[in-house]
Order: sequence, then structure tokens, then C-alpha cells
Amino acid sequence: METTKKRTREEVRAAFRAFMREKEEERKAAQIRLELYHQKRLAGLV
Repeated sequence: METTKKRTREEVRAAFRAFMREKEEERKAAQIRLELYHQKRLAGLV
């Protein structure tokens, strides 16, 4: 059975902020891809 290290509140918060920052970056990248795809569709390229 694995032993887990108890993290401090600050470590948990820092990990959560990093996770949320990564999710926000992924969301922005997906939005950009969607906009580019939409522009291509409007131009009749897809």
C-alpha cells in the first residue's frame, strides 16, 4: 500500500492554481482552433 505525503494548504493551493492555469490555456487554445476552423469554413476551404 502506498503512503501519501500530507501536503500543506499552500502546496494544495499552488497545485490547484497550476491546474486551473493549464486548463485555461487549453481552453484558449481550443477557442483559437475553433475560430480558425470557422474562418476556413466561411472562406470555403473546408
